[in-house]
Amino acid sequence: MAIFVRRWPRNPKVCLLCLSAALFGTVSLFVVTTIQEIDLSAREGQDGLNCPAPDDVGVQLIRILGQWESHWRANGRRKSSANNDDDVGFPLSSAVQALIEDGRMAEETNVRRLFFLADVLQAFKERRSQAGRDENVTAKIADLVKIFAEVTKTRSKGGKNYHHHHHHHHRYPHPKKSRFYNENDTITWQLVHNEIDEYELYSKDSALVERLLTDIATVPIEDLADLDDDGTQLKLVFYLEDGSRILFKPRRLPRDYEEPLDLYYMHEFEKHTAEIAAFHLDRILEFRRVPPAAGRYVDMLRDIYDHADEELKDTFYRSPIRNQCFFGLCHYFCDAGHGVCANDTTLEGSVVAYLPSRSVARRTHLPNPWSRSYSKYEDADWETAEDGAEFCASVRKEEPWNDPRALLNVIDAHVFDFLTGNKDRHHFEVFEMFGNSSFSILFDNGKGFGRANTDVVSILAPLYQCCVIRRSTLRRLIDLETGEVKLSELMRRSLATDVLPDILTEAHLNSLDRRLGIVLEHVHDCVVQLGPQHVIIDR
Repeated sequence: MAIFVRRWPRNPKVCLLCLSAALFGTVSLFVVTTIQEIDLSAREGQDGLNCPAPDDVGVQLIRILGQWESHWRANGRRKSSANNDDDVGFPLSSAVQALIEDGRMAEETNVRRLFFLADVLQAFKERRSQAGRDENVTAKIADLVKIFAEVTKTRSKGGKNYHHHHHHHHRYPHPKKSRFYNENDTITWQLVHNEIDEYELYSKDSALVERLLTDIATVPIEDLADLDDDGTQLKLVFYLEDGSRILFKPRRLPRDYEEPLDLYYMHEFEKHTAEIAAFHLDRILEFRRVPPAAGRYVDMLRDIYDHADEELKDTFYRSPIRNQCFFGLCHYFCDAGHGVCANDTTLEGSVVAYLPSRSVARRTHLPNPWSRSYSKYEDADWETAEDGAEFCASVRKEEPWNDPRALLNVIDAHVFDFLTGNKDRHHFEVFEMFGNSSFSILFDNGKGFGRANTDVVSILAPLYQCCVIRRSTLRRLIDLETGEVKLSELMRRSLATDVLPDILTEAHLNSLDRRLGIVLEHVHDCVVQLGPQHVIIDR
């Protein structure tokens, strides 16, 4: 242990030399102790750290490299975010490379050692993101909260009503309402459909939604509809005894499964838990644009096989441990190598309430200007644009995005998708009767919550390229950031009401708090650059 010095030297070159020597003197202890036992949040507040423990070495290197990370955040984020499909942040190995190019560290042996050290310390960065935010981000969010409070106060003095709950109902006192069914009907799903208006699928105070969640999870299955094989994933459509339809997605993966980083988004598995979690998050955000979703257990023989046609029955088989399995019919992932297996015959899955049929309520299909290319060989226009603001300006010249409400709906959707990690938003649908500027229905959320420790910042491209956000959305995000109960805890409590256990892992719950901060950081950067009057829009 003689290689350690008593006090941490201030000379950066000497610091790195100390780190290099420390690594090879105690590498075993370093890996075990730092990754499994260190509490970074307790140590990062200390000044003048001593150098006798490997964990202190790791923390100190993170501080040094953090300076480079801050520089990158300030100068390169927008361009990087727009062009990097999996923008997970500033790699520690890149920071070491920056130090080398800067001439602070040129010895070949120590360079090799430090690259290895940087890879090991990636675990530190993940722990730090869970333990607490970068001070720079925290300061930006605090500044944004202050700015927003001042803007709200100023506007209130102007005599306008700026209550943040349902502000659109104050601006539009008589929202267009749906009346798809007779008002005397008493079936829950029909009553819920009658609550749809031009702003949301159901009202904030609706008691019907809780009844609907119970119904779609418990009302007996009467029949199996024609298989929905239009997508890449296995889905089933059930008719319930109350006459409603539900979309069933079976459990394919364990809760802690993480999609490989080398896998393209179009080839990711859909997760039944993501559908359920998306509904709860949407409700917490007060968007109310995701159709009600819940967990449900079905019997593969009674509820599926007995109602299936011969083609579907041919995909049923027993696993080596005698669980009932099937692989179904769809374009992709429907083969014996991707079978779905029950626990004996009990299969877990998600169920999503159907929207009013298209014969009752026609819907308009709107391609997403910020959709990904769905190609392994080329990027979308928004990803290759040299100037994101110019790309946004070109979008705003086209219908319906020339209406501020329609564009803000897109940004709301991408904020929502960033929180869930969903890159698969290729189009939007709106109810034709309400017009193209009415709320966008946020369905098909199965590809969210795939990677808990990867923040795909490019999902936020509409936000940082257009630099506008709906005032009520920002108000809610700030409330969630500054409230006594964190977003992760609100989600934990909400998901606990579902019949399925542990719908999201702790890592995915924690990712919501982290990503919320990233959204607010981008809004702050826009406000500083353009001024709040041009960024915070009341529509």
